[in-house]
Amino acid sequence: MHRIASRLLLYASPREDSIVNTLSRLSEQVPAKPSSWQRPSYDWVLAYRLQARRILAFDQAYRVSGNLWQAYLTFLLVTDDNPFTRACAEGLRDSALREIALKEAPAWMDLFHFDFSPLDTWAGAPFFASLRDDWDNDGRSEGNEAGEKLVFLRERLNSAGDSGTFMALLAEFIENNGCGLSSIHSAFRLAPGPDFRLEPAERSPEITLDTLIGYEKQKAQMTDNVTAFLRGLPCNHMLLYGDAGTGKSTSVKALLNLYVRDGLRLVEVRKQQLDRLEQVLRACRQRTNRYLIYIDDLSFEENETGYKHLKAVIEGGISDLPRNVMLVATSNRRHLVREDWRDRSDMEHVGDVHRSDTLEEKLSLASRFGCAVSFSIPSVKEYHRIVAALYSRAGGSALSEEALFRQADAWEIRHGGANGRAARQFVRTLIAREQARPDGKINSNA
Repeated sequence: MHRIASRLLLYASPREDSIVNTLSRLSEQVPAKPSSWQRPSYDWVLAYRLQARRILAFDQAYRVSGNLWQAYLTFLLVTDDNPFTRACAEGLRDSALREIALKEAPAWMDLFHFDFSPLDTWAGAPFFASLRDDWDNDGRSEGNEAGEKLVFLRERLNSAGDSGTFMALLAEFIENNGCGLSSIHSAFRLAPGPDFRLEPAERSPEITLDTLIGYEKQKAQMTDNVTAFLRGLPCNHMLLYGDAGTGKSTSVKALLNLYVRDGLRLVEVRKQQLDRLEQVLRACRQRTNRYLIYIDDLSFEENETGYKHLKAVIEGGISDLPRNVMLVATSNRRHLVREDWRDRSDMEHVGDVHRSDTLEEKLSLASRFGCAVSFSIPSVKEYHRIVAALYSRAGGSALSEEALFRQADAWEIRHGGANGRAARQFVRTLIAREQARPDGKINSNA
């Protein structure tokens, strides 16, 4: 394997502990002639076995079926950040980088079909033989966005008859999906800790705008703005504000699902991580996908000053925001920053000569979100319509409409008011009761 890996330039991994590099070094220690083989050292066997375990760890993350080794190589090909993958993501078809990549294609094809039997024999155990085509995950890749993409591309690359076809298929995939982890993942969150890292997050594909019953004007307002953003037309950052439980966060997830095939990606940043927002923006600027930077439940108390940093990032910094980034915040407060009555009068002087200037500073953050979408508590009639629709979608039929609404009204009194969240919680509880067996056990056929 070391002779194959040494032919790589664009994909030469800088990490000395990468699986391919480690296997390459280990293979150098295996005698060419089996007749001269002796028992390998215990450390060699441990190191070789560890690489197989790392492939298994990769499978735990992506749950692919079939040839795990080829799936891992496919993962490297699409997520590696190098000049070639960036050129493919930008649609540069006549690039000199593609000529270099074409020369590397035979090496990747050799890696795809590498015979591990000599290494397994030398190790005295079929460590890599067990990761071949017959690997079965019982369909666990189904519903796993990244796993499904890797299996799809792996099968196409595996069937490529020549190096030109191999690289053309790879370039086509990257052009359609982007490069880096954004090529197989659509949602990310800023990981906690001192080191900057965007970690993949699970997307909920079942959440759509149809999940949010009502709010048609708000849906149109959001989709018009995001469609313009994806087309490179003038658009605005979005603030979704209003009462709790009315569907603000659901709307953001639904927008991602609606436009994910158009290259939309989402990065969640928590309020306490806003001081790292500029790092997130730099990371997004280097990609060809378009990103919603999602800040959920954003609000500031009177003594918090983090809103000033966010305000400067949106407008007022020395660098403009990347064109492929839109900020989306949800909040229960229209103006994001808590006010008190003293902010409303210049006659109050409590350490501040010009109270109206202070008020203007607080309100100016919300004004930087040019698309403000209001979500209000539904009326009783609308609440009943939400309950009825959710109950019908869940397959409920045991209650009449009158009994359903009566129980829904009793539920919302005890659970924080009539809103979409209370309706979903009520219907889930009701359906669970309906689908339970008379003996109190769960009905497995439900």
